[in-house]
Amino acid sequence: MNDLLRVRRWLMVVFSGVCLVGAGAVSAQAEPTSKLEVFDLDARERRVVLSVPELVQAPNWSRDGATLLVNGNGRMYTVPVGGGTLTPLDTGEVVSNNNDHGYSPDGKWLAISSRTDGRSPIYVLPATGGTPRQVTFGPEPSFWYGWSPDGKAFAFVSYPE
Repeated sequence: MNDLLRVRRWLMVVFSGVCLVGAGAVSAQAEPTSKLEVFDLDARERRVVLSVPELVQAPNWSRDGATLLVNGNGRMYTVPVGGGTLTPLDTGEVVSNNNDHGYSPDGKWLAISSRTDGRSPIYVLPATGGTPRQVTFGPEPSFWYGWSPDGKAFAFVSYPE
């Protein structure tokens, strides 16, 4: 519990212009907007880092705390924690990325899942961008979940179709 009390920041994504219709269907009533906010627990204040007229999701802190990593429209982006614009992160030919992504503990690597050929293989690439290396294979989808503390392995979820 003490570790939880030491957390100094929290982040939240707010979507607007989206409503639920029927049993789980999502329909955009207006131009979709994403707002990325950072909440400072000590100051009890939230601050908008990014507001864009598109859907972005699944923010992850960089290990140095300077940027946030998000995905949108199958691409990966970074945005400065102090505010700014989306900067595309080079993921080579892997451009159907979903919201399963994260930095290795040392901040040197990035794991991403991508909806490729109806599957979702996991790739690893340099955290600064570059050519991804596929690390899961098989007919079933696999979704990245988290790195081991030493960064030598990661956990993922897989299920047969």
